[in-house]
Amino acid sequence: MFNPVTIPFGAVMLHNVVKLEPGVSSDDHIAIITCWQSFEQHEKSHADSAFKEKFDGLAEYCSETWELGYNMLWQGTAE
Repeated sequence: MFNPVTIPFGAVMLHNVVKLEPGVSSDDHIAIITCWQSFEQHEKSHADSAFKEKFDGLAEYCSETWELGYNMLWQGTAE
């Protein structure tokens, strides 16, 4: 569970945050971080029926959602 994470060079990172509705028993916010080969690949994932079903289910418990995208400037460790 706590092994190093390897992110391929040239990847993009998406940071999603959802604010849960009052009364939902969990932490106030949930953060989801994903890495993709490109922003275009990430956008195509939204059309996937399994993703859409799960995300729509999560959205029922949220009062806000937002997403930030980043081009990764470096990955890995120094040689």
